[in-house]
Amino acid sequence: MHGRDVKGLKNSKSNLLKIGGVLIFMAIFGSVFTPTLFASNLNLQGGNLRFSIGERVDLDLHGYLSGSEEGETWTSEANVPGLVLFPDGFIRGVPTTAGSYPIVISVIDGTSTRAMANFLFTVVQGQNSNSTLKIQDADRLLPIGQPANLNLNQFVTGGQPPYAWSRVSGEYPSGTQLSIAGILTGTPTKIENTQVELMVTDRAGIAAIGTFAFIVNNSGGGANPPPAGGGTGVSTRFTADGIVMLLNGLVCWVYRVAFFLIVIVLVWTGIQYILSSGNSSKILEINESLKWVIIGAVIILGVGVIIATLGAFLGVPAPVPIIC
Repeated sequence: MHGRDVKGLKNSKSNLLKIGGVLIFMAIFGSVFTPTLFASNLNLQGGNLRFSIGERVDLDLHGYLSGSEEGETWTSEANVPGLVLFPDGFIRGVPTTAGSYPIVISVIDGTSTRAMANFLFTVVQGQNSNSTLKIQDADRLLPIGQPANLNLNQFVTGGQPPYAWSRVSGEYPSGTQLSIAGILTGTPTKIENTQVELMVTDRAGIAAIGTFAFIVNNSGGGANPPPAGGGTGVSTRFTADGIVMLLNGLVCWVYRVAFFLIVIVLVWTGIQYILSSGNSSKILEINESLKWVIIGAVIILGVGVIIATLGAFLGVPAPVPIIC
């Protein structure tokens, strides 16, 4: 082997090591300096919680949490009257006021990953109280295309009128709405089954909760309604969960592409350098091609860093690449 060929082979090995080092550095940089890449997949699932006035509460919220590392700190934007969320994730106290309280709860774990979720706390009069206010659960059939004028006060017993109505969870039939006085109005627009949980409060501030199922059918009653809780249309509304899934999917896709690109480039570079047999012109061609590949990998990793950083500010834990 000629001296120049030996020198060229040594240079090619040196270049291969340098390029491999650069790519490895890029992968490490993207992992370490991306706030959520190797953070825990922290996820907080919201829920509807119901308590009674005078009931002593000692509730552990860790059952709604997954993917956490040790050392969580819990906070909330507000508290239910009489209840306090402690930093260890326990809600303690005694509810004092009936009502419906939507509250956002946040948790940060030991890796500084943050997750948030919406909780709905409903406080009602205790079963052992002297209140006689009750709602009778009911199923009602509503013909599609015909105006609804349903007075839900007929399902209330006891308490002190007038009553004030509010929705706790679930959905009204499409095209209808419920007034604070308890009158369901509007015109159902599609065949569906819906279920809604409603709270009624009387003049004394006593509250009770009941569940109503609405079946919207053809006026002639010939069509079969869809399964309970379902509809016939596809919702196109953007939701918080949809945004989270979108960010997770983008981060996962970007890092998966970058990872496989790095692996492919390392293998391809090694093969090309071996096949070049130290030929300087071929090595220059390889270096020129590799330069643009490295630039592309840097851009892809940069996009991943931006998306994951945005997700960190929004409290969205990014998935680990390859296995997400």
